[in-house]
Amino acid sequence: MDKTRTYGTFLGGMLQVLDALAASLLFLGLQALAGLDFQYAGMALIVLGLTWGCMRSVGLYHSWRTTSLEQEIWHVFRGCFYLYALLLSGIYLMKLQKLFSTRATVYWMVLLPMALCCGRIVLRVSLRLLRRRGFNTRNAVIAGTGELSNRLAALIEANPWAGTKLLGVFDDAGGKPPPGCAFLGDLKSLPAYVAANKVDIVYVVLPSQQKEQINWLLSELADSMVSVDFVPDILTLHLVMGANIIYFGDLPIISLRGTPLKGLNVVVKRVEDVVLAAVCLCLAGPLMAAVALAIRLTSRGPALFRQWRYGYNGKAFEVYKFRTMTVAEDGHVFSPVEKQDPRVTRM
Repeated sequence: MDKTRTYGTFLGGMLQVLDALAASLLFLGLQALAGLDFQYAGMALIVLGLTWGCMRSVGLYHSWRTTSLEQEIWHVFRGCFYLYALLLSGIYLMKLQKLFSTRATVYWMVLLPMALCCGRIVLRVSLRLLRRRGFNTRNAVIAGTGELSNRLAALIEANPWAGTKLLGVFDDAGGKPPPGCAFLGDLKSLPAYVAANKVDIVYVVLPSQQKEQINWLLSELADSMVSVDFVPDILTLHLVMGANIIYFGDLPIISLRGTPLKGLNVVVKRVEDVVLAAVCLCLAGPLMAAVALAIRLTSRGPALFRQWRYGYNGKAFEVYKFRTMTVAEDGHVFSPVEKQDPRVTRM
């Protein structure tokens, strides 16, 4: 298994922590060299929090895999600008100017973006070397054929540093895949392929006129945790409102739905899962026990049964559900519930 891919979100979270630590420790160190009393080291904690918040607010921690270094550096400087504005405004409003060395503060404002940019250059060079050797890669498929599909496939092939492995193309009858690219089936078979294989991203290159097919794909992939990126032929307003536009070379790509579980969001989500779920289970426990008893008394079979769902990285897991039918199908192959379905119990 590619461990750099497995620990990608951990590395993203560590980058956020390292940026904030670099800003606060650099600030504290320069002020200490200028004679700052150690009792004011708490200011470094404020700098840490402000740095983390400002850099996140400008979108510095989304994936820069396919975008230029210049764009990432521009985001670093934007984040630093907001950080400086907030910090200096706070110092001025609270009349704390005399507590800090002006020269040390100016040095910090100059050195911080330089340090953050140098770190990103080193990280990019390291990751690109790894990706060229097949590590830290993402598996991708393309929905649609034609000129855009050919161009995207050529970009992926010509830029191994981006770490994207193209598995193949899906399209309806008559579609011709890009040269050297596997044809994997029609569009209806794409969701099943994603569920059965480790696919990280689906590039949709269908014409904007095929709105129904695009919406159907989005609906079918909603529970798969795969990222869906739209490569537009024409920027259709109802699709791109609020979407994130990135570039692969000079080709615009619109991210219609990306996985939110990246970086520190993984930790936040896990804490929320455990704490919130524990509280809700305690509060709902008596009601859930009553529901389980009612199910057992009104129909034959267990009160709970298990079904499969897809989670982060497309990994399958089982969930427990209250049984409201006479059958307890496992979720892999089952018949959808219909109106007046005889399998539905009174509960």
